[in-house]
Amino acid sequence: MCDKFKSDRYFEKLYSSKLRVSRRILRMERHVALTLSDILGRQFNIENSSLASDLEWLFSWKLKACLTPEYYWCGGVEEIVLKQIGKYEFQITALLWIGPEANVNILNKDNVTGYMVLKPTGKGFKSYQFKINYGNQSLLLTKT
Repeated sequence: MCDKFKSDRYFEKLYSSKLRVSRRILRMERHVALTLSDILGRQFNIENSSLASDLEWLFSWKLKACLTPEYYWCGGVEEIVLKQIGKYEFQITALLWIGPEANVNILNKDNVTGYMVLKPTGKGFKSYQFKINYGNQSLLLTKT
């Protein structure tokens, strides 16, 4: 009971601050960018990389900053198809487990498509855009 109370207070404090959420988004963007820069320009095996886990966390935090009636969370990323279309630009399609945070028993498997443009340093993104089709909603996660 006490742990649940502490957990509730922690998440209330975390979600009430846009700065705290944006810091976590920036941290996860850096993880994904560093993983992509490691595989840039060479043959790689997506299954053996941490890309799926890094994208899962990035999507989870970006969904909390998205303007939607409720918070969503990402429960996993599967079947990632990554295509390098420029020196620092990637196209991505994947399957995403997504559900409302209020009821974690509801999870849907939906498509996500988008692109990512790395900074030349490989430590961040210039921009990205992910489109998630969740039920009859279209969620757009962007960095411009």
